[in-house]
Amino acid sequence: MANSIVWTLEEILYKYRNGDYKTKLDYAATRKCKDNHIFDEDKSVKWNQEQVAIKNAKIDKLKAEYNQDDRMLQKQLRDNVTSSLVNNYGFNPKQAQKIEEKVYSNYHSDMLDYFFYLEDMVDFITEINELK
Repeated sequence: MANSIVWTLEEILYKYRNGDYKTKLDYAATRKCKDNHIFDEDKSVKWNQEQVAIKNAKIDKLKAEYNQDDRMLQKQLRDNVTSSLVNNYGFNPKQAQKIEEKVYSNYHSDMLDYFFYLEDMVDFITEINELK
């Protein structure tokens, strides 16, 4: 993994709550202009169409940058969790990834639930492994 710092799950949760995994880019909340939008009635149809294209291209670019940054930060969070499972709980990388993927697939819509159930699953698996 690219990140050489190994965080505990508690530290990752703290960083999440602190907004460290949230993009700092502004989301382009404005809607795209319709093709027939008129910016200036005194200008030509061609000029207005060009302005629509320029504005819509800017909105598309801002949304793409936001989404890319958001995906990168989510990947960083998930990589940090997997790394923590390997280094702090003794799982091998495949096991850690499988655990993280399972919990993420069920609870990613509420990341606080994700962290709660991740710790719960890790504790459960650790207890089972200690029964050997």
